[in-house]
This record gives sequence, C-alpha cells and structure tokens, in this order.
Amino acid sequence: MTTTLFQIDLPITKIRKSKNMMQIISSKVNQKILKAIYGNVDINVTKLHLQLKMSQSNCSARLRKLSSLGILKTRREHKKVYYSINHTKLYTLLNSIDKLQSLI
Repeated sequence: MTTTLFQIDLPITKIRKSKNMMQIISSKVNQKILKAIYGNVDINVTKLHLQLKMSQSNCSARLRKLSSLGILKTRREHKKVYYSINHTKLYTLLNSIDKLQSLI
C-alpha cells in the first residue's frame, strides 16, 4: 500500500506560522533591527529608529511583529517600551533552521 501526499495529515496551521516566521526573520531590515538590539541590553523605538535611520512608524511596526512572534521581549517603563532579544526563542529558531537545512 502506498501513501500519497493527500493522505498525509499535514499541520497546515503550524506550517503557515513557520513560513511567516521565516519570512520575517529573513528580512534584511528585520535582521538589522535584531543586530542593533543584540548590541544593547534593551532599547526603545526612538533610539533604534535614529540609530538605523528609518522611520519611527516602520521601526515600531517591525518591532511589534518581532515581539508578537516571541523573538523580542518587551519591558514598559511609563510611556516607553524597551525591547530586548528573547535569546531562548531566537536560539530555538536558529537551531530549527539548522535542522531543516540538514534535510535539504
């Protein structure tokens, strides 16, 4: 008995979420943001957008997206939100990418 692709129960929701995460993490701008944050203990959007010479709204939107994926941690201090790398999540993601590449 042979199994076809259509008989396999694929976790489509997980695949789509993984695809979205890979697209976000592969963005050159998001990589610049992650590198800039990595070099700081924590940083707010104002300091980051000035450092990277990008609009504050674009920077803020990208930070929200990275935070929603769990790649960044946030800390609120009055009206400012400070961002830092969630090392556990990022290392898990990078290890997963390594494992996936070994299958290719």
